[in-house]
Amino acid sequence: MDSKPTKSKDCLSIGEMSKLARLPVSTLRYYDEINLLKPDHTDPVTKYRYYRAHQLYDVNFINTWKELHFSLDDIKQIKNHDSHSLGACYEKKEKEVTGKINYYKKIKTYLNAYQSTLAKFNPLVNGGRQDAGGVDAQIIQIPEQQVVFVRSDDKYHYLSYQQAVNALIRIIDANNLEITGLSQLRTIFHDYPGRDYMVHNMVYCIPLNRNPGESHPFTQAINARQAASFYHVGLLDPIIGKLDPLEAWIRKQGFIPAGSLEWIYHVGTAITANPEKHVTEVRVPVKKKRFPVDPQAT
Repeated sequence: MDSKPTKSKDCLSIGEMSKLARLPVSTLRYYDEINLLKPDHTDPVTKYRYYRAHQLYDVNFINTWKELHFSLDDIKQIKNHDSHSLGACYEKKEKEVTGKINYYKKIKTYLNAYQSTLAKFNPLVNGGRQDAGGVDAQIIQIPEQQVVFVRSDDKYHYLSYQQAVNALIRIIDANNLEITGLSQLRTIFHDYPGRDYMVHNMVYCIPLNRNPGESHPFTQAINARQAASFYHVGLLDPIIGKLDPLEAWIRKQGFIPAGSLEWIYHVGTAITANPEKHVTEVRVPVKKKRFPVDPQAT
């Protein structure tokens, strides 16, 4: 512990420096230890630290760079005017700031997407637009889409919903991919309508905002297609009972199923923890039914 010796009039004790600099005494001692801000001199007997008033400029310098989130090591290099280190510090901080800006831009994009999703589906959640047969379907045209995906198959590598989400997020971040939002997460059941299609040969994927511009092992294009689509509100299990009525509806419209079953989790666990308010879109690709030509009609 520092004692109180006599000092010259133009010197500041560590306590006085602490008050003027608005820094704890422990911080000034630490700055001394790491050679960031040395006292003007130290009493050889008492080891008491003395500062000069002009060293308040050094304190302001340190505080300014701390406000810019530079580390104390970086500030020390900048303070010492090492031109090589100075350039490296600036470059490192610029990359760090750019990374944070991009990260928060991505977060803002996701939040905006969540708000838009809630605004779009709130009437459906509150109103329950489903007919007596449980299917209020329509035929829609889906453009070609680039997606980022992971595969799941209980024979080889089964992924739960949350494991798939975590895997997709890791791939997206590692490859700097831009997605439309987690509210577009979907499962494609490639073995539908075969037995155990809900555990065999599945793909979890999210559409990309733009083509990645280069080949990635976890991205692919899904061709443009027509599909029968309906929205389901609530738990997922009842969807299974709606697939037969959906197929009957498809055939009644003059179409036949022509591709893999797809579930899109528009309002899922990322937006609300209440499964009764989840909104899942069910899609089945279709094509026009071809009727045999009656030779007598020509």
